[in-house]
Amino acid sequence: HCARAFNAFMMEDAIRFLCDLPNIWYFELWPSPLFYLWPSMPPLLLAKAAFLEVEPLQLVYALLYGALVVGAALIWASRSIDRFVVRGELAA
Repeated sequence: HCARAFNAFMMEDAIRFLCDLPNIWYFELWPSPLFYLWPSMPPLLLAKAAFLEVEPLQLVYALLYGALVVGAALIWASRSIDRFVVRGELAA
């Protein structure tokens, strides 16, 4: 039982770490263009633009890629709701 609780605790930290990856870019600990592929990067750029000056191309990226990520999540969620709630299928 204790091992299961420890694993759940570590999984939460792993998920939290993955969500915070763009902060490594933001604080300039490891500047890499690969962070721009991460789905939580557009909101981070928009938050940065609220207080600091950013390149216009970064704002265009933040708006377009952010909309793309939200659109993809919306489609995935809609299909999942239809599959598991409306039709009542169970995950394999």
